[in-house]
Amino acid sequence: MKCEVQRVYKNPRFRILKIDGETYTLDMGKSIWKTLFPFLTWIVPNIIYKVDGEEINSKMKHLERNKSNDKGLAILGTGVGIFLANLLRPLTEYFDIQSTMVVNGIIASLMLLIVVLLRVYLGNRYKKNFYNMITADFSFKKQIFIRPISFKHCIQILLSYCFILIFFLTTFVLFITDGNMMLIIVATFFFFTLTVLNVTTILDGQTPAKFSKNTLKIKEEA
Repeated sequence: MKCEVQRVYKNPRFRILKIDGETYTLDMGKSIWKTLFPFLTWIVPNIIYKVDGEEINSKMKHLERNKSNDKGLAILGTGVGIFLANLLRPLTEYFDIQSTMVVNGIIASLMLLIVVLLRVYLGNRYKKNFYNMITADFSFKKQIFIRPISFKHCIQILLSYCFILIFFLTTFVLFITDGNMMLIIVATFFFFTLTVLNVTTILDGQTPAKFSKNTLKIKEEA
């Protein structure tokens, strides 16, 4: 079946789904595994909650559709990271610090922790803002499989994920061994980009979808 997807203006965490005349909401930031591994969004069923379609329509001024194209988000992030690395390369010697690998490992871990805390903070703020406007029926939930809009879309996300992951791991390890602060700055940027890549897996428009066979069981348990 076809599912009409609409993004929420200034709130990348949520999607509005319209299926067979019913309106549902999808929280894309609910699963940490889907955040770290975006492809799980297409493989593992997603839980959606029913919302009032009239309420959505009456608040469209708050939920206006963002016309920007997210397909280039990951590519842009990778490009910016590479550009920064090349731009700062002549200054690498000024970023060297005299420390051991253990200290470098602690510094790197703290930087990644900051990114995680930032992502949690932003996610909670998006969630609070969304449910301040929309009332979801949490007693009525379904499981749905959502597929990529095209094979090209799937390949784009796959390549972006691989490039970002490789650059992140490379700069992260090099910082621990070499102790150059520029490397951890670039690694932190790539890590943050990696954690927001999942929002590009479900885009606006028609997308293939199928309800899970476990839907009835979920409704009975609710």
